[in-house]
Amino acid sequence: MTHEDVMAMLEELSLPVAYDHFAEGESPDPPFICFLYPENAPVGADNIVYYQLTHLDIELYTDEKNPPLEARVEKLLTEHELFFHKSEVWIEEEKMYEVCWLQSVCDVDQNGKIEVTDAQEILNYYTDCVVAQNERTGAIGGAAFGYHFIAK
Repeated sequence: MTHEDVMAMLEELSLPVAYDHFAEGESPDPPFICFLYPENAPVGADNIVYYQLTHLDIELYTDEKNPPLEARVEKLLTEHELFFHKSEVWIEEEKMYEVCWLQSVCDVDQNGKIEVTDAQEILNYYTDCVVAQNERTGAIGGAAFGYHFIAK
């Protein structure tokens, strides 16, 4: 999922959208959306990074609680097959709610897409790691890694 894909997806909501923040003095009245990529999680072994999992935060700002608008955002994320976690906070000095949806997406290749086989390779890598760890420790079971892979 490219930066342009994220912008296009969020513009479907017909709300003002900005990466990270609006310029000083140009912030629209709520509701509006900001999004950012606050960190990434590299996947690799032997000091080689094979893939970057990018964390995408989508922040909705409203001056009052707006469950129907939140439901629209969640419907949009679901339609675009983005698995998300949600949090909410009241920002006292701004007198606004911030509802944040957090998700992880794979970085894209030079063509702007990630192939299904790439996602399968990542899952196979993690499976191999869990199996190897279980063999070393005698443990039974595995771990939930919590990443969603976008295959286009």
